[in-house]
Amino acid sequence: MKYLLQGSLQASGEKLRITAQLIDVTTGGYIWSQRFDRQAEDIFEVQTEVTGSIFTTLAGYDGQLSGAELEIVRRKPPDNLNAYETYLLGVRAKHQVTRESLAEAKRLFKKAIELDPSMARAYVALTYVYGYMLDLGIAPPEKILPKHREAAERAMAFDPNDGETHLAMGSAYAFNGEPERAMAEFTKPEQLAPNNADVLILIAWYLPSFGESQKAVGLADRAVLLNPLHPDWYKQGSRTSTSLEGSSRSLQDTPGRSRSRLHWTRRSKRCPGLTSESRRRHPKRPLK
Repeated sequence: MKYLLQGSLQASGEKLRITAQLIDVTTGGYIWSQRFDRQAEDIFEVQTEVTGSIFTTLAGYDGQLSGAELEIVRRKPPDNLNAYETYLLGVRAKHQVTRESLAEAKRLFKKAIELDPSMARAYVALTYVYGYMLDLGIAPPEKILPKHREAAERAMAFDPNDGETHLAMGSAYAFNGEPERAMAEFTKPEQLAPNNADVLILIAWYLPSFGESQKAVGLADRAVLLNPLHPDWYKQGSRTSTSLEGSSRSLQDTPGRSRSRLHWTRRSKRCPGLTSESRRRHPKRPLK
């Protein structure tokens, strides 16, 4: 066991204070701690909300666990990295969203798959890389689309019960002009990964293009509730729809952590199933 999550609960009248800490078992040091102050009107609702928030804070793309692991990985010689450690380096490269970083991310994810051929999350990450390449016009669609779909299908084959693999499969269907199949896949993560804020916000980005703006707002609201200190890329996704900008938990008014800007504004041009209304909201931007 490398990490220990511990917590405490204090009650005063109708008020609850929940404190959670993540501890490095090896050093005994604190990696993360957070306090949640809530009303005790519905203890089960509070339990669901706090559990989801802790999960997202620790396990999200920019979560505390991946950050702690990455610091360890960066100190290791490249030849000594295992599949998961190689995958983490790929995630870091993918987050930078440049031509060079995406090429490096693709190399690292493929290396992780060589080390662990059944690593579904590496195939999912490859779909993100291919999606960015399509969005940014780095490679022609006829070259990338088959690879994008193959990576999604392999992820599904190895882990069909993971919400993120269904997100990847849905994106592949969307890019290939199969909106009905895409929507069927996008509904599954809500049951399989209801507390994964990153997955929920990614689905929310797609939905307005399929005429589901109201549902997109609901998912965006839940994502921000689960991850109030969300990274800046949550805000970038919100700009794919004016409906999301009106979300009751406005992404523009919520503090976020900085990360390289994503270029989702071209996605509607790449997905044949998107609505004409959505297309008018997506002006082209140059790759920087």
